[in-house]
Amino acid sequence: SVGELVSGVHLVAKIAEADAHNLPSEGGAGGSGILRDGRFEQLLARLRERIDELDSPRHVMRILWALGKLNAFGRQADSIVAGVALKVQPMLRQFNSMELSD
Repeated sequence: SVGELVSGVHLVAKIAEADAHNLPSEGGAGGSGILRDGRFEQLLARLRERIDELDSPRHVMRILWALGKLNAFGRQADSIVAGVALKVQPMLRQFNSMELSD
């Protein structure tokens, strides 16, 4: 499901964030090594394919937070953000204050 894919990307970002805090010489929480991992690219590709199933403000927040935390860029990340932008407008009233502030 799209929720499982979102959770996977979010978990990768949380791990990268924790690793960045444990390795201060790396500087920042960006996941440059993760971004070059083919398995992560596959995860993003699967998420991109299912972005039309996105129906939860929590998933929107988690996707955008994770991509930002990882400093993700490129075709896959751009396509996911564009897909989220198309899906988010109809659900804006469903967002709570915490989801909007993250």
